[in-house]
Amino acid sequence: MSTLAPSRSCTPHREETLIAHRTAVERAIRLMHGEPDRNFTLEEMASSACMSPFHFDRVFRQVTAVRPRIFQCALRMDRAKRLLLTTNMSVIDICFEAGYNSLGTFTRRFTDIVGSPPQHFRHMAARVAELPPQRVPVAADCSGEITGVVQGPKAESRAVVCVGMFPTPIPQGRPVDCTILDGPGPFSMRSGRDGIFYFSAAMILLSASDIRQMLNDPVLTGRSEAVRIHDGRTVGGPVKLTLRPSRLTDPPILVPLGALIAAGRHPQAAAVAGGQAAANGTA
Repeated sequence: MSTLAPSRSCTPHREETLIAHRTAVERAIRLMHGEPDRNFTLEEMASSACMSPFHFDRVFRQVTAVRPRIFQCALRMDRAKRLLLTTNMSVIDICFEAGYNSLGTFTRRFTDIVGSPPQHFRHMAARVAELPPQRVPVAADCSGEITGVVQGPKAESRAVVCVGMFPTPIPQGRPVDCTILDGPGPFSMRSGRDGIFYFSAAMILLSASDIRQMLNDPVLTGRSEAVRIHDGRTVGGPVKLTLRPSRLTDPPILVPLGALIAAGRHPQAAAVAGGQAAANGTA
């Protein structure tokens, strides 16, 4: 039996559904932002979106690429990072503010997701901010087997584009590989293994004394859908990332971009960043 293409009259209804889904998910995300120390249940989040839990979980993944609980965890860790960098609160107080009841659990989760323990992250950020400003050397090695391009407006003279490859839709932990670009354009990476990966790009302003680099408040961002790597190469052609303003439905960038940039700018900063940037190809 032949399959008929959908009629044009269906398109407006489809667009209306997508808009309704995004609006419902945004309501749930605003709920999470409003009480960051509260561990909302799936039922509570679904109720704010006026959906059943099962339907909400599916719609949320369609809009954000991750499950609601994972998104909520990412927001809590992003809040913990901001409190570490902008306040003198103790780590245990930040643990409670981020919605955790156990300091040990919070420390383990923070270390896994951000890439270093909370106290080390705070000290690392302080040392990165003390480094004198210098231009980041642009990665010139384009011999990697994984290729792609970042599309978007030309970067300002005081901005760079960070591109990372991650095993999860949320840019967190240590990237499989990463690079720094002078602006939108081609990039190249190596995976070292096959599987499904996600690529993320962020254009952020250069100001070594400004804590915003460590807060990961990008000017523009771009993210890919799932990309399959086979025999060290992308299946389906080069990766394409389009820079755009951040959306409420974007999971936060949890990898410390400021430390990666500092390691690219100062060889001695690789030790400050715990060797993370050097180990991942940005130095």
